[in-house]
Amino acid sequence: MYLDMRNIGKCMICNGDKFTPYKNGVYGKYIYTCTECKLVFTNPQPEQNDLLKRYGNDYYTHWTSPKQQERRIKLWKRRFKIVKKLLPSVRLLDVGCGEGLFLYTAKQNGYDVYGIEVSEFAVKYAKEKFGLNINNTALENSDFPDNSFDIITFWHTVEHLSSPEITLKKAEQLLKPGGYLIIAVPNVDDVIGQEFYRFVNRQYFQIYTPDSKEPHLYHFSVDTLKLLLQKCNFKIIKIKTDFCQVDPYWRIIEYVSYYVSKMLRKKWYLAILAIAQKYEDKNFVS
Repeated sequence: MYLDMRNIGKCMICNGDKFTPYKNGVYGKYIYTCTECKLVFTNPQPEQNDLLKRYGNDYYTHWTSPKQQERRIKLWKRRFKIVKKLLPSVRLLDVGCGEGLFLYTAKQNGYDVYGIEVSEFAVKYAKEKFGLNINNTALENSDFPDNSFDIITFWHTVEHLSSPEITLKKAEQLLKPGGYLIIAVPNVDDVIGQEFYRFVNRQYFQIYTPDSKEPHLYHFSVDTLKLLLQKCNFKIIKIKTDFCQVDPYWRIIEYVSYYVSKMLRKKWYLAILAIAQKYEDKNFVS
């Protein structure tokens, strides 16, 4: 069963009601673009029960293999440096924490860590392997008090959410005034990465299909991610490249994309990293 967003009729960001196939449909018939704000989204979306079934043992087996974990530990150490520069040794929540490696890295460095994860398999693994405090639920269904956290992170999680706006507004409530939000997402404008894929595979990269192992429901650019953060009452501090690749081949493409983008003043990198902040004035309205 699928939910047809065209019947709902409104864009999550701008409330527009006019949509066109993404890049004229050459990237698949399931991807649409809002003609007003240019948000790209999957349509129709899988129902929630179908989504939850995809994040089981098969999804995480590759992550938890010894070779992959060695690579991912290096990734999380790089990302932790970003967090540490903002605030040392504070209360941190990671949403979509997966198998828990990032939280474990932060915990080892003195942070008071908590996690949110919808996958029962991942939660069980993280608790048994690392002894982490993780809630097996969606963020909007959690029972944390308002103003609970100094930092909330979403490492390649927002694109998987059925309702990113609702989740981010909940995150805004849970952050302390002046607290930081860190979001990393794939970049729908990763022109170089998509062209590499097309050259090697002789076909366009399908950013979503009904049987996708990575069921991304929203596909953000720098501009649409900014719009979403602003709508959810966050002050944007910085938006830059997210160096997230662990496969050696894709790390090369990642750096090529970064340097070409920098040289040509484009936003073609593979992934986006946004750092935002909750306004200290609780009466602020964007």
